[in-house]
Amino acid sequence: FTTLRLVCVIPMILSFQSGNLLVTAILCASIGCTDKLDGWAAKYLNGASEFGKRFDAGTDKLFALVCNVLLCLLNPVFILNLIGEMEISSLNLYARFKHQNPETIYLGKVKTVTLFLEYCLSFFLATLSPYHPLILTMILSNFVFQQVVLKKYIQLYQKQKEEFKQYHI
Repeated sequence: FTTLRLVCVIPMILSFQSGNLLVTAILCASIGCTDKLDGWAAKYLNGASEFGKRFDAGTDKLFALVCNVLLCLLNPVFILNLIGEMEISSLNLYARFKHQNPETIYLGKVKTVTLFLEYCLSFFLATLSPYHPLILTMILSNFVFQQVVLKKYIQLYQKQKEEFKQYHI
């Protein structure tokens, strides 16, 4: 499913470029739903691997990046969500570089779901107006949520760092 999600990003971009935001919204929803299916299949069919986990996470980040960039073309305020995702991704990458285990926290999963809903609804609502009040509300509330998640990840990594120091002194 992960490869399918990766490939489906291309028709999503093409439908956006052709101005068909309704098809873009439908493709966005399809990609997001198969992400959940992918996780379920890997877990219950014992198909999980370290490569699969990283490939899935990378695909998710690419999907979020594409959605954010496309939506920024409609409404520049989406730059807030792009910045929020870049902050979280940079922190996780830094933690991995420092040999910490960047774990996914429950709040991070909830943040991903709310962003996914924001993307789908924003493509759909943009057929009415890219500056629809609900879109602006979702952007701002998700940006605040991203900052909360970022703070939780920072606290988690600081705790991991302290535990590492405690056991390796």
